[in-house]
Amino acid sequence: VDAIEEYRVWEFAVVSADGWKSSLELKVRRFMETYCPAKVDNAPAIAVKYRGRDRELWRFLHDKYGLLARVMAQLAGGSAG
Repeated sequence: VDAIEEYRVWEFAVVSADGWKSSLELKVRRFMETYCPAKVDNAPAIAVKYRGRDRELWRFLHDKYGLLARVMAQLAGGSAG
């Protein structure tokens, strides 16, 4: 479970020269572009709300959008979501 959780938390890690705050915003924006395009414009507010609580943010987003279930379904040859 620990390895799976680490994957879930850091799946959208992005290296950025712009610094941590903008890097978190960029990660959230890319995540939303992939899983909920209608909410992409919320990325800056989400980044501010969860500043310093990255793990909590990624756990919440991965749970909300069912990413572990999607990955497991793909590995099993099915489709979820």
